[in-house]
Amino acid sequence: MSGSGIAYPSPPFSPHEAYPEYPFRDLSPSPNLVYGMVREALKRLKLDEERANTADWNPLGEIVQPGAKVVVKPNWVMHTNRGKGTLQSVVTHPSIVRSLLDYIFIALKGEGEVVVGDAPLQQCEIKTLWASQEWYAIPEYFSEKGPWKVVLEDWRLQTAHRKGPLTYRQQAGDPKRGFRILDLGPDSALEPVSDDWENFRVTNYDPEVMNIHHRPGKHQYCVSQRILDSDIVFNVPKLKSHAKAGFTCCLKNMVGINGHKSYLPHHRRGASTKGHDEYPGDGLLNDLHARISEQYDRLHIGPAKFSVGLAAYALRTAIRLGSGVMEGSWYGNDTLWRTILDLNRVALYANRVGALQPEPQRVVFSVVDAVVAGEGEGPLAPGDRPLGLVAAGTNPLVVDLAMAKLMGFDWKSIPQLRWGPDLTAFKLFSGDPDSVIILQGSEEASKDASSHVLSFRPAAGWKAMLGNTKARSISDK
Repeated sequence: MSGSGIAYPSPPFSPHEAYPEYPFRDLSPSPNLVYGMVREALKRLKLDEERANTADWNPLGEIVQPGAKVVVKPNWVMHTNRGKGTLQSVVTHPSIVRSLLDYIFIALKGEGEVVVGDAPLQQCEIKTLWASQEWYAIPEYFSEKGPWKVVLEDWRLQTAHRKGPLTYRQQAGDPKRGFRILDLGPDSALEPVSDDWENFRVTNYDPEVMNIHHRPGKHQYCVSQRILDSDIVFNVPKLKSHAKAGFTCCLKNMVGINGHKSYLPHHRRGASTKGHDEYPGDGLLNDLHARISEQYDRLHIGPAKFSVGLAAYALRTAIRLGSGVMEGSWYGNDTLWRTILDLNRVALYANRVGALQPEPQRVVFSVVDAVVAGEGEGPLAPGDRPLGLVAAGTNPLVVDLAMAKLMGFDWKSIPQLRWGPDLTAFKLFSGDPDSVIILQGSEEASKDASSHVLSFRPAAGWKAMLGNTKARSISDK
């Protein structure tokens, strides 16, 4: 559901209108159009359609039973926008989650516990993020509503901290407690490129640790037990362009169920001309930067780390003045999409002990925050793109297809969308991607709006692939 001129509301994010099914008494004194958008998105999915607009409407009742274990997975990637945009285009806004939680409350009959969790980047100051966006207002609000409880959780097992000009890592938890290491083995989407396993990399982490977990026939992830124990996961991403994945929405958001980033191959170090995918061409400066950056990641705090860090910074600046492509941030990245699809299959098919089963083990339900989306250098430095839009769906790949089309991006140029439907083991989607359309208009008169797309600005490394779409505003006649 979409609309123009819509702004995020103030805490505790209650609706300004007394909807028939609203389970509480308080109303916002100022307009909260976001709440109405989430509500309308659930209505358009025809959930509990016969009782819609009545006090008995329970749209999530078919998928959330009393006593169910429920997890909400927002996008908390970073506590600030590193570009010229605002935090609103970087992370999921709590007003979207609060609206969704009200309907979960109805389905659970006001009992039990809901966990809201994510594993953001190691540099994210999570308490700063929670405070600046008023996330704390949500558990405080529900603490007054009886035995029902909402818990905010940081799933990271390693964080990063600044000490003067240097960054150093610190363990934040025990991977043996609250997490499970599971192995997709030859079923991993990374297996076809595992002959290059020694070059699997993720920025700012020791590559020697990654090489323990990913090699031919072995592809391990460190997944939050909260996900594996759940009966339903509500995936609540922020819609953005993405420097390494083309764009990020539902599928990419599930990378945050993994607690330690050293289990997440993001690219393969080296030049595309030599069979790797870190950067196009030969890239002498890129190769030197990668080697020095890896040495920096291996060192502990001290003078040597400072000197190596200065050299890496100088090389990074030189590369940005040149090609601008480093660390897999371009359309030739042939690694990250495989990790993305792996973790989505884990979220859907892994049982409580981390073994993938032939049939889905839980429901994954998506609600997309695109009230303010991000374009350009996402995920960390996007420009604000106000859309006034909330989307929802029961299949994350299908929702992503629709969102990519809405942004004006060719879905066949985004690898996780291009290859996701072709998975033969632990499938994510069995339909025809071309059949996915965008609907707009009133509930009574929805129309196909697939030809009315937005011209989103892609990240610099994706302009050659996603930047030539002829697009019109979705409001164009």
